[in-house]
Amino acid sequence: MQTLYYDSKDLSVKKILAIAEFLQISLELNENVELAKQPEFAAKSPFGDLPVLETEKGTIFEEYGIITYLCSQKENPIYPTTRFEQIQLEQWCHIAKTKIDIPILPWYQGITGETSYNKQAIQVAKSNVRSVLLILNEYLKTRTYLVGETLSVADVVVASSLYPCFKFLFWEQFIKMFENLIRWYKTIINQPEMVKFFGEFQILDKEPRPQQQPKQPKQQQQKKKQPQQKKQQPKKEEEKKEEEKKEEETEKPKKKQNPLDLLPKSDFSLEDWKRVYSNSDTRTKALPWFYENFDSKGYCIYFSKYKYPEDLTKDFLACNLASGYVQRLESLRKYGFGSLCIVGKDSKYTIIGAWVFRGLEKPAELLECYDTESHEFTLADLSDPEQKSYFEDLLAWDGKLNGDPFVDGKTLK
Repeated sequence: MQTLYYDSKDLSVKKILAIAEFLQISLELNENVELAKQPEFAAKSPFGDLPVLETEKGTIFEEYGIITYLCSQKENPIYPTTRFEQIQLEQWCHIAKTKIDIPILPWYQGITGETSYNKQAIQVAKSNVRSVLLILNEYLKTRTYLVGETLSVADVVVASSLYPCFKFLFWEQFIKMFENLIRWYKTIINQPEMVKFFGEFQILDKEPRPQQQPKQPKQQQQKKKQPQQKKQQPKKEEEKKEEEKKEEETEKPKKKQNPLDLLPKSDFSLEDWKRVYSNSDTRTKALPWFYENFDSKGYCIYFSKYKYPEDLTKDFLACNLASGYVQRLESLRKYGFGSLCIVGKDSKYTIIGAWVFRGLEKPAELLECYDTESHEFTLADLSDPEQKSYFEDLLAWDGKLNGDPFVDGKTLK
C-alpha cells in the first residue's frame, strides 16, 4: 500500500485525500511531522517538505505531483482522456496555487491568529482575492464545471483551495454578489467524497474578527483570601418587587439616535436632489439646481479613487466591483449620494467617484463598509474651478474623466 506522509495542519493535504476518495485508492497515512525533520527523510523529500507519497517505485513530493500520479494509476472519470483537457486541468491547478493558495495567506493567517494582524497586508490580500473571484464568477457564468462537461480534478483542486476562504474568511455580504461561483462551489463541495474531508457547505454570517495570538503563560499569583461577606437579611416582598422593576427598566436598551439626525436642520434636501438628478438633464437642469440649493454648512462633498487599479484589467471586473460597493452601502442612502464612474481602456481601468454626505465629514455608514478601505477619499473644494469641473464630469457621465474614456457608471441614491 502507498504511504502518504503529511501534516494535518496543512489544509492542502485534503485535496489529495479527496482525490484518492474519488479514485477509490486506499492510502496509508503517516502524520509523523518530526520524521520529516530527520536528515534521512531527505531521501524521500529533498527539500524536507510535506506531503510526500511513498510508492513501490519511489517517492513523489508536492501535492500536484502526487495528485497527477494517483490519477495515472487507473482509468477514472475525473481525469480527462484528451491531452488538451489534461493541459486545461494543469492550468487550473497552477491557478489554484498562484491565484488562491498564496494570495490568501496574509488574510488567512491574520484572521486565524497564525501571524500578527497586519491591516494593510490583509487589505491587499482581500483585493487580490476579490479580483480572482470576479474572474471565476464570470468564467462560470455559462459553465457547470471548469474543464469539460463533467466534474474533474480541476474542480476538486480549485474548490479545495477556496475551502479555507469559505470557512474562515468569506461572509454573506462579501460573497453574495458572486452567484455563479457560489453555485459551482456548492456543487463541488457537497459531493460525498468532498464532504468526508471538508464537511458540508457553510458561510460566515458576518465579517470575521482576527483571533489574538496566544500569550505566553504568566506565573500564577497567589490568590488572596476574600473576606466572607455577611449574610444579608431577607428583604421584604415589596422591596424586592421595586428592585426588580428598576432592573427591568435598566436592562431595556435605549434606541441609539444617529448623530446625523441630531444635526441642525438644513434647507438642502438630499431626497429632492436625488429626484432632480434622476429626472433632469445633469448639466442644464440638475447641476444648476444643486448649486442653488446646496448647504455647505450641513453637507460635504468628497472625491474617491480606487486604490488598486492594477487589478482591474477588464471593464466587467471594474463594473462588478462598483456595483457591489454601491449595494453594500445601503445604510448610507438616507445620508448620502454617490456617483461612481468606471473609466479606462485597453485592460487599464479604474473607479472614481463624487459623493455628497450629510454632515461635514465622512459618515460612519461609509466607514463601516469594508469596501471603503479600497477607495481613497479626498475632501472636495468646489470654489476651485478645476475641482468644480471634475465634480460636474463625474455626475454627467458624458465624456472623458482625467483623460480616460467613460465606460459605465453606478449611482447611490
